[in-house]
Amino acid sequence: METLMDQEARDTAPKALAHLDTSITQSRSFHWPERGPFKNLESKLKRLKRNGNFPLLRALNFADLDPLSTYIYLLLASCNKNHQPHNKKHLFNKPNIVPYPFPPNRAHPTFEGPSRDEHHYHHHQNRPPVYHQPPRPVLHSHHDHVLNRRRDSHFDAVLEGFMESQRKTSRDIETKLEFTRYELDGRLGELSTQIERVESRCLDMEEDLKKQGEAIEDSRRAIHFTKVSTKEMDNHLDEKITSLDNNLDGTTKSLNSITAVAHQAKREVAEVTLKERQCYSTMLTLVEGQKQVKAQIRDLHISLDKRAKIFKEELEGLKTK
Repeated sequence: METLMDQEARDTAPKALAHLDTSITQSRSFHWPERGPFKNLESKLKRLKRNGNFPLLRALNFADLDPLSTYIYLLLASCNKNHQPHNKKHLFNKPNIVPYPFPPNRAHPTFEGPSRDEHHYHHHQNRPPVYHQPPRPVLHSHHDHVLNRRRDSHFDAVLEGFMESQRKTSRDIETKLEFTRYELDGRLGELSTQIERVESRCLDMEEDLKKQGEAIEDSRRAIHFTKVSTKEMDNHLDEKITSLDNNLDGTTKSLNSITAVAHQAKREVAEVTLKERQCYSTMLTLVEGQKQVKAQIRDLHISLDKRAKIFKEELEGLKTK
């Protein structure tokens, strides 16, 4: 099955070879790197184009060469058997890309035999020349069909190998992306589960806080009601003591006893209020303290009534005397 990367490569590969322009000096839009594997790339390609190794390269405009096509042409240039190091001069201007010796096809209709001035003798016609490297055969027009076939088949093989590696790389990347997406989906599911748990926990805590706030409000109202009732009881006792002080005009002993009784009642009331303040902490102790206060107040009323009766009897006894 053809992937998206294969379709793009299939669409863009012919486009890089389709623009025909014979002038390479006018195109400067492509950026040639100064270091790395593409160093001096422009000069190498210009030399290949000038020497005429590849007729297809002669028809290219360098502005339309992408790095992929440049790399492919470098591979083609590296297959040249007569390639020289960069610091040595070429003996001939036309390198050969076919093996030596090349058997001439004399049955070819456009066969042209080599002339003597194109042969391998220099200015001395009587002796063979002295070469610093093996001589190269002279390329003629009847060799073109073999050269073109060898070049095109080699270029197709290199391009097919490169595209196969690109397809394998794209398949590996797609597999890695599938595994990564599966793993990320699992992590996202775990995160969503944790977020739901945290949200439910937050809702539970919010309900608990609302209940605690309502309980605190009820406790505050109960304490306020208890304070108001205690204050009313204090006022009532003060009025009662004042009325007793105004009504009981007797001897010093009776007045002192009445004052002692009043102070005792105030102390008991202070104790009652102290016990009520201590009962503010919890609602249960508050209710118990309120019951105790009511019981003590009831006893106090009884004792006051008894003492008032005693005082009345004493007063009546004093009056009769």
